[in-house]
Amino acid sequence: MPGSRRAAGRYDEAQQLYRRAIAIRRTALGFDHLGLVASYSSLAAIHLERGELDEAERLLRDALAIVDLRLPTDHADRALVINSLAAVHRAKGKLDDALRLYTEAIGIWERTLGPDHPEIAGALNNLGNAYDDRREYDRAGPLHERALAIWEKAYGPEHPYLGNALTSLGSTRWHEGRHAEAIAALERALAIREGRETPREDLGETRFILARALWDGAGDRSRARELARLAADDFGALGPGRAAERREAEAWLESNAADVP
Repeated sequence: MPGSRRAAGRYDEAQQLYRRAIAIRRTALGFDHLGLVASYSSLAAIHLERGELDEAERLLRDALAIVDLRLPTDHADRALVINSLAAVHRAKGKLDDALRLYTEAIGIWERTLGPDHPEIAGALNNLGNAYDDRREYDRAGPLHERALAIWEKAYGPEHPYLGNALTSLGSTRWHEGRHAEAIAALERALAIREGRETPREDLGETRFILARALWDGAGDRSRARELARLAADDFGALGPGRAAERREAEAWLESNAADVP
C-alpha cells in the first residue's frame, strides 16, 4: 500500500503508487469524485516532506475544489484538507494564510466534532507553531497546552502524540526564557519519543531544543552537547531535506565547544 511505502521513507515509490491510484480513480470515477481527495492529500504530504511546496499546494487546492463541490462548508473532511493546506503555507513562510486556515479548520471541527475531540488537538498545536514562528509566544503557549490536555485525556500520558505538544510547548517556553518549564516539558517529550520507534526528525527536534534549554538554563552542559550531537546525526541521516537543521545543530556545537568544563 502507498502508506506503508511512505512510512519507510521510500518517497519515489510511494509517489508513483499514489499517482497510479489517482489515474485509475480519475478514469473510473471522473475528475471531481470524492475518492480522489485522500489520494491528492497523501501525495501532497509527501511533496511537503520533500520540500516540493508548490506541487503540494496544487494537489491540495485540487482536493479542496472537490470537497467544496461535493460537501457542505462545515464538513469535517473539509477541515482535514484546509489543515494540510495551512501546513504548506506555513512551510512557505506565508504565516497570515497559515493562521487563517488553521483557525478555519479548528472552527469546523469544534462545530462538527466538539471542542475536545482529539482531531482538533493537532490543528491547535499547529496553530501554536505558526504563532511561534511569528514570535507571538503568549498566543502559542495556551494552544500547545490545550492540545496537550486534549490528547492526554483521550489517549493517556504516554501516547506519541503528547511528544508533539510537549516539544512545541517546551520550545515556546525556551524562547520565553522560562527554562525550568521548558526542560520539564522537553524531558517528558524525549522520554516518550525515545521509548518507542519514532521518526528521526522528531527525535532530532526534541533533542536539539532540549540541548539549548539545558545550556541556557544552567543545566548539564555535557549532556546538552551530547543531545545536540545526537540531533545533528538524526538530521544528517535524513538527507538533503534536513540539511539546514543539521547545519544549525553543528554550528551550535561549534559555537559552544569552548564553554564545556
